[in-house]
Amino acid sequence: MESHNNPQSKRKRQRTISRRHLIRVTGAGLLGATLGVSPVGARVDGDGVLMPIGGGFEPENERLHQEIIDLGGGEDSISLAIMPTASGTPTTSAEAYRDDFVEYGVPEAQIEIIEVATEDDPNTDEDESTWIENADDEDWADTVREANVILFTGGNQLRITEALKKDDGSLTAVAQAIQDVYDDGGAITGSSAGAAIMSDPMIGAGQSFGALKDGVSYEDTYFDDNDNRVFLTDGFEFLDEGLCDQHFMARGRFGRLLRAMWHEDPNAGIERNEIGYGVGENTGFIFDPSDNTARVSGEYGVTIIDLSEAYEVDTGSDALHLEDIIVHFLTHGDVFHYDDGTVTHADEKDWNCIEDPYYSGNSDSSDLFADNEIRDLMTEELVDNTESSVGGTASVQGRDLEMELWQDEDTRGWWGRSYPEDDRGRYMVSNVRAAVWPDDRDHDDNGDDDDNGDDDDGDDNGDTTEPTIDQFDVRRRSSGPWSRATVDWAVSDDDGNLESVTTELLANGTVLDYETTSVSGSSASGEHEPRTRDDPDTVRLSVIDEAGNETTDSKSY
Repeated sequence: MESHNNPQSKRKRQRTISRRHLIRVTGAGLLGATLGVSPVGARVDGDGVLMPIGGGFEPENERLHQEIIDLGGGEDSISLAIMPTASGTPTTSAEAYRDDFVEYGVPEAQIEIIEVATEDDPNTDEDESTWIENADDEDWADTVREANVILFTGGNQLRITEALKKDDGSLTAVAQAIQDVYDDGGAITGSSAGAAIMSDPMIGAGQSFGALKDGVSYEDTYFDDNDNRVFLTDGFEFLDEGLCDQHFMARGRFGRLLRAMWHEDPNAGIERNEIGYGVGENTGFIFDPSDNTARVSGEYGVTIIDLSEAYEVDTGSDALHLEDIIVHFLTHGDVFHYDDGTVTHADEKDWNCIEDPYYSGNSDSSDLFADNEIRDLMTEELVDNTESSVGGTASVQGRDLEMELWQDEDTRGWWGRSYPEDDRGRYMVSNVRAAVWPDDRDHDDNGDDDDNGDDDDGDDNGDTTEPTIDQFDVRRRSSGPWSRATVDWAVSDDDGNLESVTTELLANGTVLDYETTSVSGSSASGEHEPRTRDDPDTVRLSVIDEAGNETTDSKSY
């Protein structure tokens, strides 16, 4: 197996786990193991196939393009309708997708760009913002009904609901046609914003820390730097049970999905969701009602959060303390059986990490919601490790959250090279237990641990100096449909408490893509290369220290 530097071993809490029911394990060997999970299930709300893609859908990803083509019956049979409604550059985005599918063998005559959008594309002479009038046009609805695959591009999911839902919540003619295609056995797929719309309620904005600390908003929080609660709004109930989030591990969205799932409000018609799906970038999760399975295809992975056994501990505030969360992490070839909640790992994952862990000793995380941090905690730091638990913290402006993940008797982990496009090993993890709580409360661990004063002297008051951006050099280039920015950066902090550096591509204040690096000490440097299919106008660099002090600078793209 692959190696990395062995992390420093740290003291771990000991857990006593009470089980309310047994979880079964059936089958093993080269055919894959079906691993029982809790009896939570999910349904899709139609006879067709759903395929949310977690964003970052690359033109070079032949596998995902072929998956979509296969959903339509192959190159000769697919009739593809592209919905660029979420995009800030609808014509440019739709034509780029169309050209990609033509490159992969679909005749252009079998691809229709559905002209429904809310934004004007600055790259064309036409005013695409007038396309919103087509949303309730029966001719465009008839065009949609001729398709057997509907593809939503990325962008802003609120543009989709703005265009396709009327003020009273009813569907426009085009939206009803999409539902008809799905009910008749057609497929719906979408990247990023196109994945977010598949569940109702829909996650519209928010960050993990703000969601767990401060809760839920029914108003858009995206443009309010002081409000990072998770924004819940109306979506489309293609996924009948469960919530879907995207850009999941790369943007540290575990906390915001968790809070959105746990939230319930009878007055708003919102019920608690016991199941949630966090789809990774350049990755599809294919819900097939013919056998009640959801299969992972693509570069990264899908996180499944199961709250069927979770319980809340009252914090006396808006902060959320949840215990007995169940988490699974699936990568290419792994299958979730959503009718009974079991998991099957890909045949190629034949290394049993629980029986023969590769790593010895682990480290807690100081930045839980950094890129892929929770993925790494679940895999290399837990199931493929001699240690049986691992924890971490997240801090913003002096407020802290803590999280612990641990194995129990039903935890499983498998590793193998299941993705032919590269030679990297990938994990399947099932039945990891987790708890999350605000730092001013004791963790409910049956009295097995008193973690008071472990590595904290309680004195964070000395970090008053804002970090400094010492270098911010931008090189801009375009490649096919992509706009890229290569950013060379260097930062410093007199207090020696650097935490993270982020580069963002923006258009009219909307973040199109970003890249974050965790840093530490008094100085750091590196390179970022965010990219987008849209038309950015700004590159923004931000550096944050452990006390939450932030310095930003922007340059024109």
